[in-house]
Amino acid sequence: MKDVSILKYEINPRLYDHFPLDWEKIFQRKAPLAVEVGCGNGEFLVNWAQSQPDWNFLGIELSLASAERIQSRIFAHHLQHVRVLRDDARFVLSELFADLSITRLVMNFPDPWPKKKHQERRLLNSSFVATLGAVLEIGGSFELFTDQQWYAAEAKEYFTANSLFRCGEIESDFKREVSTKYERKWREQYRQIFHLKAIKKRHKSIVRLLENTDMPHVYIQRPIIPSEIENLKGIERINADRVFAIKEVFSTSDKQAFLLRTVTSDRNYVQNFFLLVARHGQGFIVKIDSGFQPYRTPAVKMAVEEISKILQSVS
Repeated sequence: MKDVSILKYEINPRLYDHFPLDWEKIFQRKAPLAVEVGCGNGEFLVNWAQSQPDWNFLGIELSLASAERIQSRIFAHHLQHVRVLRDDARFVLSELFADLSITRLVMNFPDPWPKKKHQERRLLNSSFVATLGAVLEIGGSFELFTDQQWYAAEAKEYFTANSLFRCGEIESDFKREVSTKYERKWREQYRQIFHLKAIKKRHKSIVRLLENTDMPHVYIQRPIIPSEIENLKGIERINADRVFAIKEVFSTSDKQAFLLRTVTSDRNYVQNFFLLVARHGQGFIVKIDSGFQPYRTPAVKMAVEEISKILQSVS
């Protein structure tokens, strides 16, 4: 049986009420903050953290299996200044970090998504660079390591085009004390490794999605028949870069409570959760079900508000 105490290093931002997060409070100390995006099995992150015990370290990773391996590695080395967060790095960096809060960010061998039809999946783009222009400290750095020269060149174009940064030249076979499993493997195969570094020289804030996280419940003071709620299946609304859709509707046997499986998208950040429509006094309440709490983004709020309007207007 797995020792669950090993899994104590993961941060669940949805448990917090205020964004961006207070990283000094999370780490319980004030220290420079270093971030690795896509930290795989955690080898680089842990070695990096061991080399700088006076810094705080965060690894951002999407894979559940990788996050567990990373935490096992952190636990084995008794490190108290390392945390892991599982989510989309684009959303995490823009929403969970305050301006000027990161000292150094490293990206090791991200998936380059080489096909043109997959271009929007690439992590590095002008929007990502703009986010770094907000969350990095003045003098803070971004470093990319990749085995794809075209990817490094594309990244250089983005940073060069943004006046907030001073971007260096692409270096090949850059040597560093801390490496990754893939880096060693590819060097053994005589594949070139490319390195790009950009330094933030000026600051500019960005508009965030989570600056107002209030989520009102909506009370509907009228009787609603079950079919009115069941007919919400398939409802979809689009407003600029906000989208929501009701995929399925489930109900209790007595038709007193309904769960609406909802999908939202904000700037391509997708969330899946349930809206609850349940009897409340003489009417009904519409709110987010407590089983899984999404981030209170504009699209999530739009879903609650639009479903409430539809149910209030049905005659």
